[in-house]
Amino acid sequence: MYLALLDAQCTQNSYAAEVEELRRTRVAGSRMERQWLFQTCTEFGYYLTCEDPACPFSRLPNLTASLWTCLRVFNVSPRSVQEAVAFTNDYYGAEHPRASRVLFVNGDVDPWHVLSVLQNQTRSERAILISGTAHCADMLASMPSDPLPLVRAREVRRGGEAAQKAAGGRGLQGKGLGWGPDPPHFWGGGCSISACRSPVPF
Repeated sequence: MYLALLDAQCTQNSYAAEVEELRRTRVAGSRMERQWLFQTCTEFGYYLTCEDPACPFSRLPNLTASLWTCLRVFNVSPRSVQEAVAFTNDYYGAEHPRASRVLFVNGDVDPWHVLSVLQNQTRSERAILISGTAHCADMLASMPSDPLPLVRAREVRRGGEAAQKAAGGRGLQGKGLGWGPDPPHFWGGGCSISACRSPVPF
């Protein structure tokens, strides 16, 4: 009934059909799974699994299946994936990224947040982990039903954006935001490789 209302088709659930689709190199503007899979196979892994006994979902999407997909679609071996992830972590600093003036924003319901840095690194490398929100929640339009942690996180982000604009985009030194002498100037959404837990209880 829902699909009929949207004039939509059922989603296929065949692994073989999905692999066949991912092998196609033609441009499909509405799909980017192939590009994302290539990044996971050659840079950062990022595979979702459901191995915890309390996990309510299927145990079938596991690490072995994801690595097998890399091999079948791109001929990238599990060892190559492991080496690529090690290189990426080394290059970007893994749980200790070497950056400045960055605010990482993530939701604790986003399954990828567990791959992130969970502590502030420096006074200019700060972060917020928003309780009860998922992937990119802070980037969605505000709604009256938004939970308080999400509202507060957006206020912090807007405060930094306004201060940067007032500084002419030159940085925020001495603007009194509590970020120290070298405060954040990039205000990311929950879509970053790294995330940190804010010392402020959101």
